[in-house]
This record gives sequence, C-alpha cells and structure tokens, in this order.
Amino acid sequence: MGELDPLRGSAGLARRSAPDPLAGTSKLMRQPDFQKPFDELSGAPRRLRYELRHTSCFGHDLLYLSSLIHDSRLRPSGVSRRGKRLNLAIDRDCWELGFHSGKEGSELHVAQSQLLVSPVLSVEWRVERMREANEEEPLWVYGLYLAEDYWNFEQDQATLVVKGFDWQLRVTSDRNLRVVLQDKTMPVLDSTYYAKGGRSAG
Repeated sequence: MGELDPLRGSAGLARRSAPDPLAGTSKLMRQPDFQKPFDELSGAPRRLRYELRHTSCFGHDLLYLSSLIHDSRLRPSGVSRRGKRLNLAIDRDCWELGFHSGKEGSELHVAQSQLLVSPVLSVEWRVERMREANEEEPLWVYGLYLAEDYWNFEQDQATLVVKGFDWQLRVTSDRNLRVVLQDKTMPVLDSTYYAKGGRSAG
C-alpha cells in the first residue's frame, strides 16, 4: 500500500518509487559549475575579449560565447565584410556583470561590441517569416551554434549560425574557423547607454 504524500495531504496516496537497478553500481561524477566563469568576470565593468579555442574546450567555448552575446542587438547595417573577415557590430548585454540598481530599477550593463569571424567563404541571411526590410531595425540575438557541416568530417567547411527568433545569419568558413568577441567600449548601465543614443563610455 502507498504512503501519505505530505505535499498532497489527503488528496491521495503517493506510490512507493521502484528500486533503482543501477543504485550502488556507479557514482555520479562531480559536475562542473558553469556559473563560476561568469562569477570570475563580475566586479568592476571592463572591456571583454573572448576567442574560441581549437582544443578540447572548443564546444564549451562556443556555448560560453553564445551566453555572452545572448539578447544582443544586431542591425543588418552593422554587418560588414572586408576580404575574408566578417564584422558584426552588436549592442551586448553584459550578463557576466550581473544586475545592478539603476535609474530604471534592476539593470544590466551594455557595451558596444563586435563579433569577428574569419576566414569567411560565404554569408547568407535566412528569414523564417515575412518581415519588412529595414537595415536599421535591431535584431535580437538568441545565440550561436555550428551547423551540420562542422560535424561532417568529410567536408572541409564549417558554418557558424547566428540565431534570432525569426532569422539566421549563416557564416561559412573553413575548419580553421576563428571567432572573437571584443568589446569596443566600456560597459555602462542600460539607462545610461540608451540615454546617450546607444553609446558607452569610450
């Protein structure tokens, strides 16, 4: 017979959980705390520079970089290509600095940043639903990921996808893909940043 579940009161009886057949045969590894790298960057605002490493850390670096640019604003007019280097100018919310009290309540810091990708073979915009063409409309960045070609070792290319809600910017490179995030200005509180028209302290 089941036993009384204190969270459900007299609403019913909770069933006894079945024994775990793997109990005692393995030990849960100590999982890393991925919040720690962000905590190490907290404190006084400073310009950030972060680059993907072509080591066993590459996949972790990509996830970390995606977190650093989450909710950034990218304007199509801020995407420029010179030779084999692509420059994406973004307004970056500095999640690593955490929330602070500002004029508008709890605020994030914001910095003018650039995402540099090289060597670039091709650039393609994909829009998943109809939107009016506007070079100055800010597009919200959800994050970064690598497309299927990177995982196909028979191919000599890799496509980095910058993803938003209804759009993608697909940047194809060779397998020596280099991606660098670099703040151009010192982070300032959100209310200060936009009061200056989207400009941080230089």
